[in-house]
Amino acid sequence: LDGNLERIFRLLGLKYPPEEILTIYQGLQSKKPDMRINAVEFLDNLLETNLKRVLIPIVETVFLDHISESTFKNLNVKIPDEFECLSMLLAGKDNKIKLAVLYLISQSKNTRYLTLVEKYANDDNPKIRNFSGQAIASLNNN
Repeated sequence: LDGNLERIFRLLGLKYPPEEILTIYQGLQSKKPDMRINAVEFLDNLLETNLKRVLIPIVETVFLDHISESTFKNLNVKIPDEFECLSMLLAGKDNKIKLAVLYLISQSKNTRYLTLVEKYANDDNPKIRNFSGQAIASLNNN
């Protein structure tokens, strides 16, 4: 993840001031929780809404790597499982993400997702309907 995160930040440096992006990246790599929190806040203030929606969850996964399991339990935070995550992504408004999730599900061959995919069989968007149909066919052929 760290290698991918570095690449993401290098690309962000093409769109935003590189010195600010470097400061944020270094803050995220810090062992100090307050530095990481400040880096995420700085990133949140810097990014456009579309980029925030995609990048902030990725950056937050870096936090999860630094938080011990006992600390996490003390926070009483519910971590969604894979099914819930995919369900939340499908419930969003981004059709490209929906298409990617439907494709991922179709490749997983896991019939557990059949009821989730069937919800999108009659979607208003023809591409979503098509990918949903392909996913249903793929899951049924498992």
